[in-house]
Amino acid sequence: MRHEFRVSGPDEFGSYTKFCCDRLGGRKLILPMCSANQEARAITLVWLENHDVEHHHGVLINPFDCSEDALFIPLELFEDFGRDHHLGSQRQGGRVQFIQSHSQVISVAVTVEFLEKHAQHFLDSLEYFYSLKTILLIVEAPPALQPLQREASIKLWRYEDLDAGYFLWSPNKSRFELLNAKHSEYYEYYERVGEVLAQFDEPFLRRGFPPETEFRLVLVSEIL
Repeated sequence: MRHEFRVSGPDEFGSYTKFCCDRLGGRKLILPMCSANQEARAITLVWLENHDVEHHHGVLINPFDCSEDALFIPLELFEDFGRDHHLGSQRQGGRVQFIQSHSQVISVAVTVEFLEKHAQHFLDSLEYFYSLKTILLIVEAPPALQPLQREASIKLWRYEDLDAGYFLWSPNKSRFELLNAKHSEYYEYYERVGEVLAQFDEPFLRRGFPPETEFRLVLVSEIL
């Protein structure tokens, strides 16, 4: 099975790590990963438009199709987001307003190394992605997968499932279970992912993480 996702780097003004609350009509927004990359920022802007939130950010042309594409979250940009994801609130008329964004993203892609380094913070962030169905874990990411390079914003990356194996939460066993995996040269990656997911339990899922979400390992097969 073949799939595709787009990777974007910083926009012209370097605002991919900024989403200024001063420009949101005095409102504080809970916007998970809106700074992770250009696609996430574009989705956030569409949400603002749909909810009639006054803002002065430039409206990006959204290249991201939630029904087809996976939201790729680069390690470097997520680290920036993690250091500065608490937006300062703005008071207007003695009040602070809070609005929560519910993303329609159904697939998110990260590298296996990303998951190993940021599992807790990353999975906590996903509780806002109510439509999430699949987390794609990229195995042996090629050197060309460098989203900080400007040309990354116009490239299309194709990927293939490693095999039929995937991790899924088992309510009977109260843990993530590996299903349909084949013993191959990549099996060590399943073991690495399994060690990470073993840290999480049922109380973690009750906080909002979609329990039906699949973790699938993939290979980047082509760069256009």
